[in-house]
Amino acid sequence: MDDRMKGMMDALGKERTVADSMSSGGKSNFYRPLPMEDGGTHDNRIIVLLWKPAIVCPELFSEFYEPGQWDFKAAVKGHWVTEDGASGFVYCKPGTAEYYEKWLGKKFDHGHCDHCAREKSGLRYLFEVFDFEKLVGERNLDQGEERPSIQLFNAPQTVYNQLWSKLKVGIEFWNTKVTRITKDTRKGNRFAEYTVEVEGYDPEEMKDPRIREYLDKEENLLNPVPELVRIPGMPMNRGGARNTNSSSPPPAGSQGSAPVKGKVRW
Repeated sequence: MDDRMKGMMDALGKERTVADSMSSGGKSNFYRPLPMEDGGTHDNRIIVLLWKPAIVCPELFSEFYEPGQWDFKAAVKGHWVTEDGASGFVYCKPGTAEYYEKWLGKKFDHGHCDHCAREKSGLRYLFEVFDFEKLVGERNLDQGEERPSIQLFNAPQTVYNQLWSKLKVGIEFWNTKVTRITKDTRKGNRFAEYTVEVEGYDPEEMKDPRIREYLDKEENLLNPVPELVRIPGMPMNRGGARNTNSSSPPPAGSQGSAPVKGKVRW
């Protein structure tokens, strides 16, 4: 058992599921599982990446994670707030601290949140993922996209719960394994059901040293602030790549082309 696995397993007995889910936005920095319309099913195949929340997003997680601590997700509580016609998910320090107290079994500074008096906070599970379907030509590239890149995935609670259940029995699902998330919208997209399985082999594509180099560089990971989570007092603007120059792979051709489908040359 490597240090990453041991660190997550050590936290196993302290974990608490205290979540509700929200859907991601529609920008290319967000991963959105298919289908997005009612009445269908799709097997979404992704690579779930291990990351260091305190390094990638110190604004939210430096108090709750050690700098060298790995995780496959990070949790953050917040409130939906509308200001001047723009809406955003605003970080709730007391709610997030409460979550990590239950998870880690130690006390944290709760600080203050102006929004707690008006509404209950909601919880987001944040993942850094890589779209394996795009890599092997099973899913269209986005408009202007030349190669798949690391994306933020605001996962439904049921996806997190199923991955956590697999971790509890020692199933590894990160970095080189393909995680298959079957999304079923036959009861409506709003009531989508998710089934999570881990494909039990390392695909040849994930052994490519160029792809591994891209995925292993911390500067290619995305900070969820401010695209997914806004710090109190922060304007409702866009942005969010931790390093916008390296958060996407180098382009292989011209930008602005229509969506295409086919195995990607790296």
